[in-house]
Amino acid sequence: MMAGDATGRVTWLVAGWHVAAELGPFLAAYQNLTDTADELVLAVGGTDGSLEHARAFQRAHPEVVLKVVEQVRSMGKQGALAAAWPQVTGDVIYLTDMDCRPTDRVARPLLAWIQRGCDAATGSIRPLPAQETMPLIRVQWAALRARDRGGASPSRGLTGANTAITRAMIERVGAFDWDAPTGTDYTLAKRVLASGGSIWREPASEMPTRFPERVGRYVAKQARWLGTVWRHGRRYGAWDEVRAVGRTLAMPWVAALLLAAGWWWPGAWGVLGLLVALALRRRAQYAGWAGVPVGTVTLMASVGVDCLAALEAMRQVAVRRVPWT
Repeated sequence: MMAGDATGRVTWLVAGWHVAAELGPFLAAYQNLTDTADELVLAVGGTDGSLEHARAFQRAHPEVVLKVVEQVRSMGKQGALAAAWPQVTGDVIYLTDMDCRPTDRVARPLLAWIQRGCDAATGSIRPLPAQETMPLIRVQWAALRARDRGGASPSRGLTGANTAITRAMIERVGAFDWDAPTGTDYTLAKRVLASGGSIWREPASEMPTRFPERVGRYVAKQARWLGTVWRHGRRYGAWDEVRAVGRTLAMPWVAALLLAAGWWWPGAWGVLGLLVALALRRRAQYAGWAGVPVGTVTLMASVGVDCLAALEAMRQVAVRRVPWT
């Protein structure tokens, strides 16, 4: 047993659709794990050969304890995890994504919280090394790091790319046999808390992850998150999250109203300028707290991109359709 008696067997559980390009790098990283993994269960599929690539690796590397389950299009991530669950034998389940690059250094802090008796432990994410110099990605990374500047703390959410959770807790909340309209990670966290479970957030664990490089992809991803929290946060009583999202959704409309009002009352433009300056200052503070230097032009661009995400989220809410895969 590699993970140690205190933790028990650790299963890494990953679902992916159209992930052939990421499969090789992920598996190469997984092979370098030593004391933080006992088995890997993959639920993969798609028309790009993802399943075939996974099975080829399985045949070529019998020394890796690997189980492969086919994911079909109609499953989605939640259905794929449910289909893979019967293959899981670990006492602790490590949830991550195929575009991540796992390491022992990332996994150990979360497994340590499980050893201390927590039901679930979650970390953060960081860009892949090749992405760390990309301006807009640096802003995203800075915001994540600034959020965790207070150190480890209890959490109301889970990071799907970097979470360890006990088998007992997963079984207590239904072993993935439930609908996840807001995505597996968000729904799982709320079910854990509703069952009386504990979640701990450990900022010392940052999973290298491929961040979206194209603006359109980032806008779509951010809008999906904003829209789902706005629509479903109330059902979980997550009013702090709903209020935070509400402020973000209001941002482009407030800016538009002040811009229009400036033609009748020039002072409105001054108010708008002050709000933009405050937004830039806050993002600059995030970058400073996180130790991730970011230029003023990049900060301004990030404000604009987030406004686009807010508008897209409101469009999705208006048509009562928030996509989740």
